[in-house]
Amino acid sequence: MKADPRGDAMKTRRVTRLALGLFGVLSVGAWIVWANSPVSIRTRAQPDTVCPQARVGGTLIPDGTTGLAFANPGYRDGTVWPYGYTARREWGRIVLRNANGGVVAREGDRILAAGGSAGDQAVGVYCSIQVNPSPGA
Repeated sequence: MKADPRGDAMKTRRVTRLALGLFGVLSVGAWIVWANSPVSIRTRAQPDTVCPQARVGGTLIPDGTTGLAFANPGYRDGTVWPYGYTARREWGRIVLRNANGGVVAREGDRILAAGGSAGDQAVGVYCSIQVNPSPGA
């Protein structure tokens, strides 16, 4: 009995389609996990008791060292956030939340706050956080 070349070709196409479909599903699943994951940020060890007069700020961007940074023309500063703040990537964009879980800012927003030097080329954000949302936010 001879093998049917048309049958073999159909099986090969079916297996190829199944493999491509499975790859697509797994790729989308991996993107969703990445797009909705925690972002490690630096925070102070305890709540603040003072609000300094100095100002810090810039456009909120991802940072490999502190998790988030302020970008300004010609330089960037890593950030240290108040005690209890968290960040997570939500649909591919980082969202900063306060200790109560409320949204403070999103990646791309322009921020001005009371703060000062936190060492390691980072600035500490203490209080009086003003956010100007990025266009399209």
